[in-house]
Amino acid sequence: MKYKEKNNMYLKGISLIVLVITMIIIIIIAGAVILNLTQNNPISEAKRAKFLSDIDTFNSELSLYVLKEQAKSRGQYDKAQLYANSNSVTENGNKDTSRTIGNVITSMNNTKYIDKIEISEGNLVYVGGLDEEENWFSQVIKPSGGGSSLLTAKVNLGDYITYTSSQKTSYVSTSDTGTQSMQGFDPQNTTLWRVLEKDESTGAVSIISSGSVGDLTLKGMSGYGGAVRALDNIANMYINLNYANSARSIVSGDYEKLQQAGVLDIGEAYWLASTNSATVDGRGSSYTYWRVYCITERASSSYEELYYINNMSHQVIDRTETCGVRPIIILKENLLITGGSGTSDAPYIIGI
Repeated sequence: MKYKEKNNMYLKGISLIVLVITMIIIIIIAGAVILNLTQNNPISEAKRAKFLSDIDTFNSELSLYVLKEQAKSRGQYDKAQLYANSNSVTENGNKDTSRTIGNVITSMNNTKYIDKIEISEGNLVYVGGLDEEENWFSQVIKPSGGGSSLLTAKVNLGDYITYTSSQKTSYVSTSDTGTQSMQGFDPQNTTLWRVLEKDESTGAVSIISSGSVGDLTLKGMSGYGGAVRALDNIANMYINLNYANSARSIVSGDYEKLQQAGVLDIGEAYWLASTNSATVDGRGSSYTYWRVYCITERASSSYEELYYINNMSHQVIDRTETCGVRPIIILKENLLITGGSGTSDAPYIIGI
């Protein structure tokens, strides 16, 4: 009898332990299920996707607004002085209470974001006070503080940047210039550049030398035929693979870009990698001219005639012309600004 009672107590003890273990397992499984459901909640994920899409749209519209203002002011518009909220817009220190952030980002009008998003120093900031939305916001808009910021988010057209090629003195082939001696360029002597273009969608920024990097002399038929190749070769001398993807020459189609960025006039003539030929008939005469385009000292588009033919007498006349060279560098995406203020005295310093 006593053995039976002890055995029953033993069995009851085992049952209680099993029950406790079972409950612990059930609680763990339930917690995992709840956590999984929370993380994969289709309603929450849809809200997140909609929020990210809206913020991306607002950011794109803000970038377009800034680009338009810079174009209207020929590169003089300062993005860093743009502030806006639901009550006013401040640009270049002038506060306008008749306008709101909805005038800058029109798609934000009549939405819940009008009191949640502001513009500070030309960038979107979240002020809605909800941790979840603030976390989502940071996935689209990276903080600009901390001593460095993305180059494409900070610079404006015409800003000054410090950039130095990694290559040493190189020479242009005489077969491309038509001259008797080779002409050299020292890429490391040029360190001051200006912002010519920026692509908000890719983050790519193009810069152009603030002045001529040196003179290039072209002569006659060889100079005409090799001008584009010579200018492209010079541009490639200025690539620094740590910071640049590629380089190119200025072409005639860049005239408006130079004008909008405020970098057209440098007080001296410089070549464009564009050529043409034309026949001009006069009184009893006919000439065919072969020309290379340039920007003149007065910042107007023109051309230099390197040789021409008298179509009546078939006489060929070679000419020798000298102009400056201004390479264009296409920088890598996601470069950082680590110092400077974008002026000629304190150009932006770029880093990786």
